Amino acid sequence: MRFVALALLLLVPLQALRAEESPAGRAGELAELIAPFVDHQTLAVIHADLASFDAVDTTDALAEFFHLGDDTRDFLQSEIAPITVVAQSLPPDAKFDIFFVVSFSDLAKVPLFIVMPLEGGAPAAPVALEIRHGLSGRFRTEIVSEEVHGALVTGTPQTIHRLRKLPPAPRPEIAAAFEAVSDSELQVLFVPSANARKALELVYPTLPASLGGGPTRDLMQKFEWLAVGLTLPPNDSGLRAVVQSTSEVAARQLGDSMATLVAALNQDTALEASHAATLTERIVPEIEGTRITIDVTAAVDEVADYGTLLAPLFTLAGPAAKPVAK
Repeated sequence: MRFVALALLLLVPLQALRAEESPAGRAGELAELIAPFVDHQTLAVIHADLASFDAVDTTDALAEFFHLGDDTRDFLQSEIAPITVVAQSLPPDAKFDIFFVVSFSDLAKVPLFIVMPLEGGAPAAPVALEIRHGLSGRFRTEIVSEEVHGALVTGTPQTIHRLRKLPPAPRPEIAAAFEAVSDSELQVLFVPSANARKALELVYPTLPASLGGGPTRDLMQKFEWLAVGLTLPPNDSGLRAVVQSTSEVAARQLGDSMATLVAALNQDTALEASHAATLTERIVPEIEGTRITIDVTAAVDEVADYGTLLAPLFTLAGPAAKPVAK
């Protein structure tokens, strides 16, 4: 359960990047740090900086958004306490980057591995210990942490072995995706290569109903990557989503589909209709060339309502989302 708590807390934003770093410069740095660990099988990359982690505010925001009870919130706070102690021991200007990487190569066993660059003396070992406990309990398999390419990597022995022999595979779209949300405190990138998109079409031929249904192939042929940047307290909660499409025509088509999906949220919510309409009015896809951007900011007292409004999008399982039987 510790891994669940840690993963939840890492999927929320942290404090702002230090003022001396330009967003573009930070994006390039992040892309360079993760470059030795990505290839054409990489599906997603998540990044956070543990040095600026605010566990209390983050957990409270999560509890509001997901409508968690007080007992669950308190449990999550207790579970990430060891990580908080490590983060609080760092100097004020320290950075402690952590990456979660999802690859097609690992989906059959443990679907992700964790990379913590060791430059700057980041105390990665105690954090890796907590992650190993969580992953091994969750997947009931051996999880190890070893130094690879100047970082402490946590995953299965097979994954570690694969990464040691991983040939260089330039993925410039990862740098572009980081830059698109570089002014956010946490970045979630969905960056399937052309081959990975084709594989997804075969494994999941139909989109979940919560994403509009229809052939997965129609979506995969229209977009190249998706970047999501998040911010949470002490600032107002916010989300920036950027979609890089394959053409201007595809961008317009995807923008129309996104607008339809947002409008449908009003029809499938427990919120009062006028309030739901007020919230969805802020979720407007802006199209510029081949890119689509959505920027949404929520006040503290609106976080729970946005959780209710967006709940249907979290239901990605179901008949339409089941993979093809092998």
